[in-house]
Amino acid sequence: MTHDEAVLQWLNDLERVAGEHCEFTDSEVREAVHRALSHHYVWGHARTEARLDYAMYSDQGNAAIDRALARFLDAIESAERNQPTPLGQARLDRLQAPGLVTTGGRRYDELYGHRRTPLPNRAGEPSLRDERGRAKNARE
Repeated sequence: MTHDEAVLQWLNDLERVAGEHCEFTDSEVREAVHRALSHHYVWGHARTEARLDYAMYSDQGNAAIDRALARFLDAIESAERNQPTPLGQARLDRLQAPGLVTTGGRRYDELYGHRRTPLPNRAGEPSLRDERGRAKNARE
């Protein structure tokens, strides 16, 4: 799977969640999704088993986003092994590719917003890359 295919799959998964859970379009939810995406993909921090709270109205809504994020991270890790993308701005740019449109006609900004620069990287947390920038096993 390519980077664009992984991102498009992610966008379509989020669109499905939005169709099933009306609160997905709330700013608080979209910002929580963007924070999780930035933490795990843009900055490459390892995933944990802890479930995240995306401010959805139900545990089922939060779980739906967790599943979509896990699926995206699995797909994008495969793409990163084949063609690594530097952490930070380059990865944010991949997530905000203007040509990627869901089956329902939505773009990324309708699902998790737009930023000119990445959210700050929180220091002291483990990275998915070693000191030379090579991908490490995300499930270590």
